[in-house]
Amino acid sequence: MMLHLLPEAVHMERAKHWRSTSQDRAETFEILGNGRSAKMGWAIEDYNESGAVGDAASASAQKGQRVVQAAGTSLAKLLTELHALTLPRAL
Repeated sequence: MMLHLLPEAVHMERAKHWRSTSQDRAETFEILGNGRSAKMGWAIEDYNESGAVGDAASASAQKGQRVVQAAGTSLAKLLTELHALTLPRAL
């Protein structure tokens, strides 16, 4: 997203693939590792000590633009639904 929104703030020379501890769990534990059956509380540092997770090296402005557009579309749908919702139905 940052490559799309503010590319001058991104240092792609520092980008790499940060492996997540959840990937390690998924390879070891059938239930704790599948992300569906048992949920664990976590902070981002629990997933990787760097505080980053994922393959930042494969990021692009085009991918970021698609994420921003999808988020905007979802937010617009949510606001439309909230506007259409009457209070008695919300309770």
